[in-house]
Amino acid sequence: SYRTRLIIYAGWNPFTATRIVYESRGTVGAREAGAKIIVIDPAFSNTATKADQWIPIRPGTDADLFAAMLRYILEHDNPDDPFRRYIDWSFVEKSVGWEEFVAEFKSYWDKVDSINGAKYFSLEWAANRTDMSAETIAELSHTFGITKPAALVWGMNGIGHHYNGYLASIIGTALNVITGNFDIP
Repeated sequence: SYRTRLIIYAGWNPFTATRIVYESRGTVGAREAGAKIIVIDPAFSNTATKADQWIPIRPGTDADLFAAMLRYILEHDNPDDPFRRYIDWSFVEKSVGWEEFVAEFKSYWDKVDSINGAKYFSLEWAANRTDMSAETIAELSHTFGITKPAALVWGMNGIGHHYNGYLASIIGTALNVITGNFDIP
């Protein structure tokens, strides 16, 4: 049975670009079971044609999007509000280095990017870099943070092999971990 309620594919086209059969079949099965599918990709791929939402992005800016999503989730998480309970804080007990990671990440929040004049990792900063609207990034962040179980999946050809693919992979993994969507059915 399919439990996933949301799958976000960033630069990943499992309907044509994978040898992992369970992923393409699993996407269809999850969709038939009611999961929402969002595709973030510069191209309107085969998977995007079957998704609930396609969000185009400037190539090479996936790490910027993920950083803005992480900032949004950290800033807007409210454990007392079921409509803003984004973070599953139980991961902290099992983590090593979370405090250092988040402190380093937050150390950039008040710094202004000299190129676009916005604070690093803010919605405005990411909108300028990704060609997505700040509203779209906020909605995507909220939807991912509030929906359980969910999966943020990125492609290794489009994102992972890009010059900033390592950063995208680190931040994408952090997003899956802190929202309680890592290593679950």
